[in-house]
Amino acid sequence: MTDHLGGKKALVVGGTGGIGSAVVGQLTAAGCSVVVASADSEEKRAALTEKTGATTIALDVRSRDDVMAALKPIEPDFLILAHGALGQTGTLFDVPAESAQRLVDVNIIGIQNCLQAVVPSMIERNDGHVVFLGSVAIYPSVGQPIYSATKAAV
Repeated sequence: MTDHLGGKKALVVGGTGGIGSAVVGQLTAAGCSVVVASADSEEKRAALTEKTGATTIALDVRSRDDVMAALKPIEPDFLILAHGALGQTGTLFDVPAESAQRLVDVNIIGIQNCLQAVVPSMIERNDGHVVFLGSVAIYPSVGQPIYSATKAAV
């Protein structure tokens, strides 16, 4: 891949697994400087750094204060929101309240926290792009009604 993103900075939230790590690999290969924010283990973050050269930081998107402190100073050209939580399988009436709340907090409020930390500087600079990585689970899935609802919200 060519160096067409050289000098650009990307922030990938949730970039240590699945689609997110593939995006990180493509961005770094294209010459982009990448910061990955993830709640995954230090081992997973270190493995991604070794594989791609991306900088990784530990972050729980549910904490607005932590998100603001960690992400606001980065001022990326690209914000890629690839994070997400999957809840317990069940019907709408028997999914434990804690599981449902975690899904809402990560999959919806977490996105809002990230946007509030990063988008104002993009507007101020009149430059920047936001990418949401969603899911086909916006269509109701058997056993994951809360997850489907949170992904549809995005």
